Amino acid sequence: SLVGSICVVMPLSVGLCTAYRELYLGKNVNVVENTFKTGFANWKHNVGGMLLVSVYTFAWMLLLVVPGVIKAFAYALTPFILAERPELSANEAIELSMKMMDGHKMELFILFLIVFGLVILSVFTLFIGLLWIMPWMQVAMVKFYLYVKEDYESRATLVE
Repeated sequence: SLVGSICVVMPLSVGLCTAYRELYLGKNVNVVENTFKTGFANWKHNVGGMLLVSVYTFAWMLLLVVPGVIKAFAYALTPFILAERPELSANEAIELSMKMMDGHKMELFILFLIVFGLVILSVFTLFIGLLWIMPWMQVAMVKFYLYVKEDYESRATLVE
């Protein structure tokens, strides 16, 4: 079951990030096909990257919960980077995520608080509200990624 989760869920999480990014950008609207195609196209790379993120986050959580949560936010963009930049190693994708998230972790925390509040409210609809909340959350995460990526690239050009 754990091996199945690692072998299937981790690449699907990368694929889902990419599929929603493509949907948001209007490039390809077939979310299911994009999820599987992108997630399993570079399977070893995607599984390795997401497994490394899980191991790093777990290691930080062993220290204390707060540093673990902060690191989890720092690693949050890794699935997008793994899909968008397959030439990077898993560790390089994680490092790039940490650099990109520098100064943006609080914004992501606030976004997660909003989503958490909506999930709590969905209890009153017997969780039927999750049918709308989960896709909204994915699109919000895509929009957040594109915003942070643009900010990171603009900061990188200022340094050069």
